Amino acid sequence: MSQGLILGINGSPHRNGVGAGLLGQALDRCLKEGFSTQLIHLCDQTEMRFYHGEYTAETPPGAEQLFQSLSEADGLILSTSTWWFNVSGLMKNFIEHLTVFSFRGENGYALCGKVAGFIATCEEDGGQAAINAMVSPLVHMGFLVPPQSMLIYNINMAEKSHDQWMLKDAPLIGLNVCRLVRLAKGQKWGYE
Repeated sequence: MSQGLILGINGSPHRNGVGAGLLGQALDRCLKEGFSTQLIHLCDQTEMRFYHGEYTAETPPGAEQLFQSLSEADGLILSTSTWWFNVSGLMKNFIEHLTVFSFRGENGYALCGKVAGFIATCEEDGGQAAINAMVSPLVHMGFLVPPQSMLIYNINMAEKSHDQWMLKDAPLIGLNVCRLVRLAKGQKWGYE
């Protein structure tokens, strides 16, 4: 029996890029921990138009299944490529729509108490800024973030490094997300 559901959200325009591979490693560890996983490529969400800026709007057409999966999930791991010291346009759009979805809950925090981990890939610099662009809004939405759950994978640095330490961190994200999901289950978060 599954201990819960962890979603992997690939925000790269490439379904088989470095970030998707690292995300796959994190989700594989979640499977070993007894969780079900689901991988979602935002580039496949062709009906998710750009965010309209209205907090009261409905779910974007064609994205109902994605948001239903989010409501059923215990946690998620976001992976993005880095563009100009920020997340991809796909990830930015997803987080903006996620804001509207999160405000549907009691006291405006439908996602409060869910657990999140983060991966950013880059070729030069900006990975930390991309991580921050994901972590800050999700924490405000009520997500819990475990220790050692953020990976910046610099492709050029990885090629020069002999120990490939960055590759070891992707499964650790999956492990720590699962650990915190177990600890958080049944807890009341946010307003009482």
